[in-house]
Amino acid sequence: MHELLDVFYDECAGAIWEHDGLLNKTIGDAVMAIFNFPIARPDHARQAVSAAREIQRRCTARDAALIAQGFEAGVLGVGIGVHTGIASFGEFGRMHKDFTAIGDTVNLAARLQAAARPGEVLASPAAFQRLDGEAAAGASARKYPLKGYAEPVTAYLM
Repeated sequence: MHELLDVFYDECAGAIWEHDGLLNKTIGDAVMAIFNFPIARPDHARQAVSAAREIQRRCTARDAALIAQGFEAGVLGVGIGVHTGIASFGEFGRMHKDFTAIGDTVNLAARLQAAARPGEVLASPAAFQRLDGEAAAGASARKYPLKGYAEPVTAYLM
């Protein structure tokens, strides 16, 4: 299984870095990326959505090789959540220090990721509003029930 995670992490990291993102954390079979840090970029939402689409493309492209190695078809099918806003950065924890981003922005992105089905990219309204016409083309809005939110949240399927 670690071979599959290595492929997943490598493909995600490559796509994130190519779009000026920072791979902040690997969490089991998930990754967390930050855009617009440490250098501010006005196009950070577009870069995040472009990286998400590239991750989807790369994971799909790896499918045939993974099937040949004995894995199920679509084993790298991932759902991705994109949100933009203010996050807090720093070292958190007492016994185990972890430099990371936290806050409502990170939480909403994580909830969108959990709601996204394999092959989907879900963008929050805040992220969607920052996209130009080309990056937003073909998106459709839908309400999603998200853990920790009393009311369904509108997200854009990219």
